[in-house]
Amino acid sequence: MLWAYAVSNFLLNVEFGCNSTVVNIVISRFDNFDNKHLGQLHQWNLWCRERLGRNMLPLDLSDHCLKSFIQNKNVTSELQRDVARVLVEMGLAVKEEALLETGYTVDLLVSMHDKKIAVEVNGPSHYFGRSRTKTGSTLLKYRQISALDGLTIVSVPYWEWDKISAKGKNERKKHEIIYLKNLLEREDRN
Repeated sequence: MLWAYAVSNFLLNVEFGCNSTVVNIVISRFDNFDNKHLGQLHQWNLWCRERLGRNMLPLDLSDHCLKSFIQNKNVTSELQRDVARVLVEMGLAVKEEALLETGYTVDLLVSMHDKKIAVEVNGPSHYFGRSRTKTGSTLLKYRQISALDGLTIVSVPYWEWDKISAKGKNERKKHEIIYLKNLLEREDRN
């Protein structure tokens, strides 16, 4: 339930979702949480930090939740490897699966003009059904990385990359570079 408060991010929920009574309930039942739910508690704790400027859980429990959150490793997709390959071919410094201070990992962390930009390569699991609407967990991740890690995030949706990949080999390479260059430069100006 607390994770849902973090995802929804309604300001009216902060008073309820981050109060001492709720924290005491969480602490009293802490041993009942599995790794997945400890990871969600970490995201809730980040939400409290995002909204109130402080963690609500004691330091030892915060650290335990962070470790559980980091254990939930992502799988690198072929799509992500393809985007990384093009960025490297463009001469950019790229770190794959970069671990951030918040415990989140970003698919690609690109250094460009003394600025770091997080590139998230989003396959279908980042969207509701067959829509182009991002899931709550994707939106939460983006918001918390932006607010707490201070990074700009750009998204490469699978349908846009697939459209480029459908072109012939010579055309595809040129369009991949143009697409990524435009995407990064637009964010670099902000």
